[in-house]
Amino acid sequence: MSCVGVDIGGTNTKLVRIEDGEDPVARHEVATPREVEAYEHTLAGAVAAVARGGSPIEAVGFSVAGLVDERRTIVQAPNLPFFEGVDVAAPLRQRDPEPALVVENDVNAAIVGEQEWGAGRGCRDLCMLSLGTGVGGGVIVGGRLQRGSHGLAGELGHIVLDHDGPLCTCGLPGHVESYLSTAAIVERGRRALREAGDRGAILRRHVDREGEASPRVLAEAAREGCPVARDVLAASGRWLGLACANLTHTLQPDRILVGGGVSQAGELLLEPAREEYEARLMRAVRGSVPIVRAELGVDGAAIGAAVLARRILDERPA
Repeated sequence: MSCVGVDIGGTNTKLVRIEDGEDPVARHEVATPREVEAYEHTLAGAVAAVARGGSPIEAVGFSVAGLVDERRTIVQAPNLPFFEGVDVAAPLRQRDPEPALVVENDVNAAIVGEQEWGAGRGCRDLCMLSLGTGVGGGVIVGGRLQRGSHGLAGELGHIVLDHDGPLCTCGLPGHVESYLSTAAIVERGRRALREAGDRGAILRRHVDREGEASPRVLAEAAREGCPVARDVLAASGRWLGLACANLTHTLQPDRILVGGGVSQAGELLLEPAREEYEARLMRAVRGSVPIVRAELGVDGAAIGAAVLARRILDERPA
């Protein structure tokens, strides 16, 4: 059985192939077309490239950085506005009606990948926060991905932390994304640097070179001993801990996974997150649900999409 996962990102589209449930055996990457008309040709070539040398493709899964409704249509995609309202699987369906096809939100796909081959192995109940340009989420309960009544469940980045908080990119105030997106952390770093004086010398040098106080820049400066960078990441971690406490009180999963580019700050972010998290939990549930970093990195959503495609085949009647 050969299945392909296609992760359509705002900049690049990543593809993986899995064979008979084994670890991914092939990877491929292309630039994401900026218009739907170019998409069909690019998709066909990319799938052919990642399939080369394997058994015939029986299923293809798509993950998309956007909201996917119960019809598996993209209804909102800030970084892919030209795909809104589009069935991204249609080009393959028109070419070959045989392969099983599935379309999923990228973090929903990523949490499935983590459950199969990553930090969620052996877990039947999982939550995942992916911290990047936005903050995405995914929820698995009883081993099954939760999509909700209209396909849009699991948007954990839009949990409200403060009704008077800063505006989220969705236009509403105080969401998790308002505090933990890349842009929110950059702004936190910019404010801290304005007030830092000499304490921010290391961070200022990095910012002068890179142009902004990105999470990566903050982590580099913090590892060089900059107290201002450490404070910014710690403040971000405390918001993450608060968000995770809400998830544990609501769902009490086996684990909470943290992924996305911001998670590359590692323990500089996660250690203060865990401290805040445990302080916010009811005594009865403290210590029961660990916060761990996701393992699959940039390939996670493509891997999860391939797993979802394979599961469609597994669920078909013999």
